[in-house]
Amino acid sequence: MKDFTIVAIDILKNRFDEGKVVPVVSRYKFHISNGKFIREKRFSHPLFETFIALHQDELTELTEFRSCIDYCTKSAIFQKHLSQLVDTKDVSKENIELYLKNEYFFLLLSKLFHSAGGIKYDETEFDKLYYQIESHFASPFMRFLALVPLKNFEFTGRDIAFAEYIKISSIDSSELNTLINFGLVDVEMVSLHLPPHALKAHFMAEKGMPIDSQIPDRKLQEAIRTLRILKRGTLWYDHIYCIPLSWEPTKPLSILLNQSASGPRYTLEEGERKRLLQIWKNLNDLTRENRFFEIAVERFDYAALRRRAEDKLTDYIAALEALFLGANEKAELEYRLALRLATLIGGSGQERVHIRRILKIAYAQRSSIVHGKKLKMVQINGRKYSTEDLAVALEDYTRKSLKRFIQLATQKINQEELLDKLDDAILDFANKKSFTL
Repeated sequence: MKDFTIVAIDILKNRFDEGKVVPVVSRYKFHISNGKFIREKRFSHPLFETFIALHQDELTELTEFRSCIDYCTKSAIFQKHLSQLVDTKDVSKENIELYLKNEYFFLLLSKLFHSAGGIKYDETEFDKLYYQIESHFASPFMRFLALVPLKNFEFTGRDIAFAEYIKISSIDSSELNTLINFGLVDVEMVSLHLPPHALKAHFMAEKGMPIDSQIPDRKLQEAIRTLRILKRGTLWYDHIYCIPLSWEPTKPLSILLNQSASGPRYTLEEGERKRLLQIWKNLNDLTRENRFFEIAVERFDYAALRRRAEDKLTDYIAALEALFLGANEKAELEYRLALRLATLIGGSGQERVHIRRILKIAYAQRSSIVHGKKLKMVQINGRKYSTEDLAVALEDYTRKSLKRFIQLATQKINQEELLDKLDDAILDFANKKSFTL
């Protein structure tokens, strides 16, 4: 491949010296300052790939090109790579040649010119690119970055690493320009469509399989759920951008999700880092071992993206039922739930009474929703509550309950034991001190 590269560069340089022009396009370059996207002056971007394509017939007639094709097609490492992509029995020799030419030989020339800053040979850059190609041929996987911009989210602290492979970080200039240059983000609308912070997850994609089916969606969602459990505030994401991290002919991929929400801005403070990461660790442990808790977290999560207060209220009640009602309990479910919830999170007798009344009214509202009745304002302790007000109260109760369950789980108390202790505490409130956070 080196011999072909050197000879091809000599030919392309001669054509350039003869007056053949390298096309250019005008582009903006962006950088990020204090969380804002700053557009710099336009610059001329050479389209070396177009210049190479204009002379591809001459390049493919070179003896060195034929030798390079023969070497690659006979090598065991390339045959293994090809078998990971397609059934090689159905691939013609002409198609293999076309694949090598467009996805590797000519692409290598283009990358080399961009990194070297012109039509010239740079030994160091060539060795670097050739190593990337060999590594790509040898591996059954491709490395990607899943970049997930967080909507309605603000954070002024340092990066937060949930694990080695997933973190919250500001979008950096190289990532931003990659999205712009490949047309995944509109250059004129970037400041409106792209928030400054993102979830970032590194992942391996198996060759021959659709990339979008291999994104670590579960881990991304777990990070979002952790943020939602930590505190109130509305955040979501509607795009996942997959950016190749190694030699890979595949261009960056944009996946559009049908997600949106409305509500108060989610602001994460640096001082909340430790508590956030503790919730992340305990949340992962709990959801793996306890289906009831996983259901509660899922319903709490669904509610965050609901538009209507009626739907939010229904999801929060379902989450609380998963937490506070045992699988085999059949009688007085509303009553049991209200008392157990009030006992676990109520700080005073007055607050526990208020929580029980809120739950009683919320259940009545849910019954009206199910039977298609028109919802009305209700009055509790002299204050009028709309369905939206009830949904907000239930969100707060559910969040507090999830946090308490997370902490109690670290004490190795399962759901059945916890519910028994809560029932005991209802009769003997002195026992409630064991649930204090």
